[in-house]
Amino acid sequence: MNTMLGEMGEAYKDFNVTIEGINKEIPSNLEVGKILNDAEIKVSVKTKDGTPMPMMDMLVKIFNRKVEAIESVTSPAGTWECYKISEDTEMKSIIKVKSKSTTWFSYDVGMVKTETYDDKGKLTGRTLLTAITK
Repeated sequence: MNTMLGEMGEAYKDFNVTIEGINKEIPSNLEVGKILNDAEIKVSVKTKDGTPMPMMDMLVKIFNRKVEAIESVTSPAGTWECYKISEDTEMKSIIKVKSKSTTWFSYDVGMVKTETYDDKGKLTGRTLLTAITK
């Protein structure tokens, strides 16, 4: 959720936020070319007294999920063979925002890298695994 909300997350600290997810999964049998289930995330925001904040409710649809390739990804935390997974996202709140994301996933450590692009192809966000602590 930090990736999705970004700096807005701090603005929600004094509210009751409910997050429901449907089917955002990575199966145990990934292979190149595999189509993954669509997913949905619903975010509902209410004040501390339970009053709904309808303009702050959000629906995120994740679709066109596909395993594109297997690639080696190196970060400050190490190097892993990763499944490259692409997906389209549509976030609807006050306005509708469409984006495309690519995630490099390793069964050993989880998400190693992500890149998100707006509907014009401009890079809007990136994550990278930089350390692993026990």
